[in-house]
Amino acid sequence: MKSKITRGLPAVMLLVSAVAALAAPVTAPKSTAKPAAKAPAAAKLPKGVVAMVNKTPIYEKDVLDRMWREGGQSVTDRAVNQTIVLLEAQKRKIAVTPKQVQAEFDVQKQQFTSQAGRQPADWNKIVDRYGKANMLADMKIQLLARKIGEDEAKTTKLTPEEIKTAEDQVEKDAHQVHAKHILVGIGDQFDKRSEADAQKRMQEVQDKLKAGAKWDDLAKEYSDDMSNKDRGGDLGFFKRGQMVKAFEDAAFSMKKDEITPTPVKTTFGLHLIQVVEIKNDPVTPESKKAAVAKALETKKQQATSSGTWFNKIRGTYKIETKFPPVQ
Repeated sequence: MKSKITRGLPAVMLLVSAVAALAAPVTAPKSTAKPAAKAPAAAKLPKGVVAMVNKTPIYEKDVLDRMWREGGQSVTDRAVNQTIVLLEAQKRKIAVTPKQVQAEFDVQKQQFTSQAGRQPADWNKIVDRYGKANMLADMKIQLLARKIGEDEAKTTKLTPEEIKTAEDQVEKDAHQVHAKHILVGIGDQFDKRSEADAQKRMQEVQDKLKAGAKWDDLAKEYSDDMSNKDRGGDLGFFKRGQMVKAFEDAAFSMKKDEITPTPVKTTFGLHLIQVVEIKNDPVTPESKKAAVAKALETKKQQATSSGTWFNKIRGTYKIETKFPPVQ
């Protein structure tokens, strides 16, 4: 779900899409109709009238009412969000200069006009349509929001729970098992196979293994795990927390090249597991410290996003709206 802040902090892509619509060539269907007559010069209209069709007036108040009812909410939301950014920046003593805003304008112009097929005239159409003052105001909001995000990152810390999670992940990553399995499924999704039938089918697999059959051949013939049966049931390396518990407990208790003496039952069915390789990397204070530092850096990067901080601060402001303002 997009945050409302995206309406308050329009990115250059909004301008790009707008100019694309203006600059894109339009292929009109062929027509045998005569070309329309050239529109007459604008006539002087009565006060409060924005258009006249024959002698029927279209009043400004009616147009404004429709504009408010059809787009006023989004425009109001954007104005509210921008005002919150301005007030929050003042509260934090964050400011940007007109020179910085103009520099941002120039950067976005350069990025826009550097796109293939676009000309400076296309950018000028955007400026004329939205108004340079409005665009500069929006870019000021963008710059302030960016600085507020940077300010948020400065005070961002990990909670004790987050530190523990980062350290625990080091342990999980250090101990991994590379295994293969042959699954004989139980239940409706496996042709309504009963547990007794599954046990019987798995016994065939075990008997053939004892008789010298190759594991990969048996996996291809018997396994119900379609994602890997043609690769010998190879699951690759996995760590704690990635497999269902019964399967995981069995795999992590085995030695290299060992095969489970009896099938392991899970919600999927019966598994015969073969451990191919075991990885036990050393866990050091340094590796845990590095993991915590990485987790903090990730959290700081997330904190700079307006989607992270804006919704949090928006609730601290009293917002009152009256909609629609035109009756």
